[in-house]
Amino acid sequence: MQPKADIPAKGVLFEHPLATPIIEVAKDGKTAKAYWVSLGHETKPRDGKMTAHWCWGKYAVDFVKEDGQWRIWHFKWFRGFITPYDTSWVDRPREPELERHIVCPNHNLKPSEYHRPYFINQIAESIPAAPYPYETWREEDKDWHLRPTEKV
Repeated sequence: MQPKADIPAKGVLFEHPLATPIIEVAKDGKTAKAYWVSLGHETKPRDGKMTAHWCWGKYAVDFVKEDGQWRIWHFKWFRGFITPYDTSWVDRPREPELERHIVCPNHNLKPSEYHRPYFINQIAESIPAAPYPYETWREEDKDWHLRPTEKV
């Protein structure tokens, strides 16, 4: 796929390693819910020059087992914050591109249904919640990552 014309490919870097996995497989063995923290870094254009950023967030992923193979079913990214590497996330001003999160302009992906990155003037939410043990997938499970972890 060709990069979007106004986003240069040279020098751009997006790396989001995964850490602290929490994976819950349904008791029926047909689906799984998973959660990862990502302490990432990015290099992208800002004010006409390439700038290094810290970009931390969490992934919430649903898996489904088909023909004995685990496959990604739903994949969601929740940005905690993004800030130039030399600016504290506390001191970072609100930026227009953070008001509405577009997953990737080069792909046919929908904008996020939930986007509340950290800003000092609002209450931080611990979203996504860690997955909890469950028997089988139910329709109401589609938003498990937006609800507090249930006690078992």
